[in-house]
Amino acid sequence: MLGKLCKWTFVTTLLYLIILQYNGFLPYIEIDDALIPPLEGYRDLIEWIVSFGMMPLLGALMAFFLSTFFEAHDKIAKAIKLRYLWEKDFIVKPMLDRVGSDLPLNQKRVREIMAGLYYPEVKNIDPHHVHVFWRYALLFWVLFEHLCVVIISLLPIIILTDKSAYLIMSYAIIVFILSAAHWYFVVVKKSKAQARQIPEAIIITYLNKHQVIL
Repeated sequence: MLGKLCKWTFVTTLLYLIILQYNGFLPYIEIDDALIPPLEGYRDLIEWIVSFGMMPLLGALMAFFLSTFFEAHDKIAKAIKLRYLWEKDFIVKPMLDRVGSDLPLNQKRVREIMAGLYYPEVKNIDPHHVHVFWRYALLFWVLFEHLCVVIISLLPIIILTDKSAYLIMSYAIIVFILSAAHWYFVVVKKSKAQARQIPEAIIITYLNKHQVIL
């Protein structure tokens, strides 16, 4: 999934920045004439393409780098507690509710249950449920990383240009609403459905075995 996410982050960032460049939100880079190949009839076109596309391409490559090597979506989701909320309320708690456990949950316990119970057992359930979950989760993470790119782009646009950022802020709000709606109404349901595939006997065995630690 990470490979697909990185590719989609590159594509969405490139398209977004091209639109910003076209509307004058990004600086137009002047290319030294000595760096342009002396191709008769195409010199001006090459200069325009390189100058116009430089900022979007660099921005897209930076987004791809952060997504690939730093797993930006995971780091940001943890920083804003989204991953903790997701795992606690829509994976771990539904599993505990199924076996009638009222075990108090905190960040440490959720992390231990995810690592010791959920992730190992997910490998043993019907692959169809796993594939369906990741298909919808991938779309959410694409929207999430794109939203981060849009939000990050707002600050330099406000500081470095004299253009109104109203349209970009409106676009960020739309992407946020789409991301939140997809997460809550689709991904959350798929998360619960996947957690329900883990047998109750295995959950009870795990809780009994780790009761002292937890």
